[in-house]
This record gives sequence, C-alpha cells and structure tokens, in this order.
Amino acid sequence: MIHWAQSNGITKILIDNDCNKEDTDKLLELIEEQNRLEISFISVSILSSKIIKALSYYHKKLELSTDDKSLWRYLRKISIDISLENAYNKTNQINTPLKAIAIGGSAGALENIIKILKELPYADITVFIVEHILPDEKNRLADILQQFTSYKVKEADHGELIKSNHIYVASANLHMVVEGGYIYQSKTQRVNFCRPSIDMLFKSLALEYKSSLLVILTCGYMDDGASSLKEIKKNGAVSIIQNPNECEANEIPLNAIMTKNYNHVFGIEQINEYIKSKLNTIIDLDERINKLIYNIYKVYGYDFRDYDKRSVTRRVELLRGELGIDTFSEFEELILNDVDTFELFFKKLSINVSEFFRDTEVFKQIREKIVSILGTYPHIRIWCAGCSQGQEPYSIAILLDEMGLLKRSIIYATDFNNMVLQQAQNGIFSKDSYKLDKENYIKSGGKKDFDNWFDINDNYVEVNSYIKDKVHFFQHNLVTDGEINEFHLVFCRNVLIYFNENLQNKVLKLIYTSLIRDGFLILGKSETVNLKDGFIKFNENENNKIFQKIRDDG
Repeated sequence: MIHWAQSNGITKILIDNDCNKEDTDKLLELIEEQNRLEISFISVSILSSKIIKALSYYHKKLELSTDDKSLWRYLRKISIDISLENAYNKTNQINTPLKAIAIGGSAGALENIIKILKELPYADITVFIVEHILPDEKNRLADILQQFTSYKVKEADHGELIKSNHIYVASANLHMVVEGGYIYQSKTQRVNFCRPSIDMLFKSLALEYKSSLLVILTCGYMDDGASSLKEIKKNGAVSIIQNPNECEANEIPLNAIMTKNYNHVFGIEQINEYIKSKLNTIIDLDERINKLIYNIYKVYGYDFRDYDKRSVTRRVELLRGELGIDTFSEFEELILNDVDTFELFFKKLSINVSEFFRDTEVFKQIREKIVSILGTYPHIRIWCAGCSQGQEPYSIAILLDEMGLLKRSIIYATDFNNMVLQQAQNGIFSKDSYKLDKENYIKSGGKKDFDNWFDINDNYVEVNSYIKDKVHFFQHNLVTDGEINEFHLVFCRNVLIYFNENLQNKVLKLIYTSLIRDGFLILGKSETVNLKDGFIKFNENENNKIFQKIRDDG
C-alpha cells in the first residue's frame, strides 16, 4: 500500500508491503510529477524493474530509505543511493536490562494493549499506558486491563512514587509525565490536540529511563507520539511501531514511521516475542541452537542438523554481532521469518559467488561437447536449480543464442527464495561486476560482443528482453517439492554441499527422475556427493562435475 503527504514543499511517500500494479502506477506518477520526494519502503523486499528504472533515472530528486536489508543491498549494487533505517544496523545500541515499557495509542489501541498485557511476563518492570479518551468520559481503562494481567493496574495519581510490577494508566484530560521516580499530572495546554499526550509521556520517560526503556506506538488517528521518537532514539531507548496494516486507524503508526526515528515495525505477535526475549536473557545456548537448526530445516528445507555445532554456534554469534541483535530469541524470530536474514546465515556457512559464466571451464565444455548433442533434439529443456539472482540461467540462454539453439529452447530457473527470484526476473545487475562477466564469457569460449545481450545504462546493465523471455523463473524447494520432468540438462551447482547424505540422495533421485535418458547433470566443483547407479562421469576433467544419465529405473 502507498501513502503520501506534502510537508514543506517535499512529497513524503511511505510504501508498506510489496507494491501491486495500482501502487506501482501511482508511485511512478508521483516520481515523475513531484520536484522533491522522500520515499520510505517499509517491509518491502521486492521492486519491479519499472520502479527500479524510475529510481535510477530520477535519483537526483529522490531521498530513499528502507528497513529491508535485502532491498538496500540490491539497490546499492546497481548504484541507487538508499539509506538503511533498521534497528539491526545500529550496532551501538546499549544492551541494558529493561526497566520500563510505555504504550501509547488512540482509536483501536485497546484491543492491542490487552494482547500485549495478556502475554507480558511478570517481571520487575513498570508499565505506563496513554490512550486518548474523551475528557468527559469516565476512565475505566484500569479496571478493564486488570482482568488481563497479574500486574497491579491503577490510574495514575499526581505526585505518586513509581513502583515495580505496576501498570500506570494516564487519567482522562490530564497529561502524565515522569521525573525523579515520581508521576506528575497536569492540565496544561494540549499537545498535538491531545490531553493526555503520548509525546509528553514518552519524552519524559526517555530522560528518566534512557536505554532501559521500551516504547510501543499502536493504532490511532493523528500523529501524537511521533515527535518524541527522536528524543527516545537520542537517549538509547528502543521504539517499536505496530505494523500499520494491523490497524484500521493507522495514522499514528504511519506518521511515526515517516520520522525514520524508530527501531522496529512489528506486528503484535512479534512485539510480544520481543518483550519476552528482553525479559528472559538466560538461555541454554546449545538447546536453542539445536531448536533453531531444526526449525530452519522445517521452514526452509536446508538441513544443518549434522553440521558441527561449535561451527554453527560461532557463525550464529558472529551474525548476531554484525546485525546488532542483542537477544537470541529476537535473532531466532528474524531468521525464521525473514528470508534475507536466513540467506546471511546461509552465507556464513558457505561461500556464495554469483556471476555470469561462473566456472568458465564448465561452460567451455558445454559449448564444445554438449551443445552438439542438445542440437539433435527438436526442443531443448534446461533446468537451473538454485538459480539465485539469475546469472546462471541467463548465461545458458546467451550461450544457446550464440550457438543458434535458443529459439527452440526453454530454460526453467528455480529457487526456494521468492525474493531472489523477483530480482533475477528483473534482470538488472551491477555495472561494477560487468567487466568480470565479459571476461568470463570470453574465457568460456564466447566469440561475439557480450554487449549484444544487454542494455547498458549509466549505473546498471539489464538483460535484453529476448533473453529474458526464454528464462522462466518460479519457486521450487529441492527438498520438499516434486520433480519437474523431461529435462535434457540440469544445473544444480553448489547446492548439495549443504545437505547431509540422506538429503543429497533424495535430491539426486528427484533430479534423476527429472532428466530424460542420456540427459546431463552439472554439479558444482565443491560438491563431493556419491552419485550411485544411473549416472556416469561425462568427462575426464575432475574439476568439472558433469554427469550423464545412463538408464531409467524400472
């Protein structure tokens, strides 16, 4: 969904979740028409090639930011300047015990406050709540909330000493502030048309508790709470904004996100998990590592259960440090729900290189030995399993085009990661690596001008539409999904090395049934799998793992 507003001659645009066609058209219209724009992408991991080209073309009048590390990395690769507004990028955040939680909201907030309190662990903390209510309404909030928590809930009194294990609710038509361990209430002028004011409470708490404070902004109208986020950030406290998509009245969270002075945008379930992780810092690391590995296997299909646990633990702790994540629960939640973070973890356990015509000797042998065999078929079907960002299937398409076979070929490119597939489908790549790609093409035996297959722009290169149309990307998990039948050639390079022997055999069986008789399988140089009955080595070069299917079972 796209939201926009004008402020001091600048158009501020907030995009939450991936853009549909209507959102894309509106965004392109705003980019073209407005003189200066600030665009924030929240929970957006994928952009269409149309948007990417517009961002590149109009970059001088745009200020871009995102909370998604994958999108940030992708756009930076193609020289689009964008800042990363993400708590996990702020490694200087102080890891101190939590002493206070403050929750602010307006219309629609009560239901979410109840959900938070129902899941809140009993601990030596104090909770402060501000909800906008009409001045003449009787404030029954304390009585309502007491039904859902073991904490003592009470409406705040002026001059009251703050106690742990208490929840203090702001009175109707009175501001509530905290100073020196006491609560003070006043009927001074309204702030943001509100009394009580979320901003006033949050600012006072930031000065009182500093990095021991967690603030949560939930649903409501207007923009109360937004201006306090800068003070909260300055004092080292953590701020969480509820995902606007969970709010019918979403002005408070949307305006808060626009400030860029926040740590997290979470749904209610994530908020509760975060609080629990902050209040429970003692964990059995070995047990949690084993649980994490098992859950990764269930969610992603990659089996690290037989990896050396000390090695996995070192890499988990290293990645946590790099991302600035202070609790294991938060890291676990992120890695199981964010594919990009899982990929970072994946890379810690492996070396992933992605470029055109990678391992040039393999492509040279395909050119010299295999293409002539493929040319005997009226139609050629090729599968690239684990295609990553698309350089491999596009390389195959370029090779086939040069050899005069692309018109009667179709290439399927699959990966378990849908976000990576969209990037691959865009066919837009860094100009910085293009020189190496051209060198690889020549080393692989290429004789034509590599530029023939690309549209060259100032900051990036784009695969031309003729090549794109011959490569079909779709999501497929080698471990959990079935075979895709009748291929003449299957690429599965440097994927099996991450599986144990049982999973390797399962995937190899899937590939075997997906190949025609006499079809070819190409594995990565680093893979030392045991190919049993059904395949023979096609070449004598030990570095090139090229095999040929010799019979069908049954």
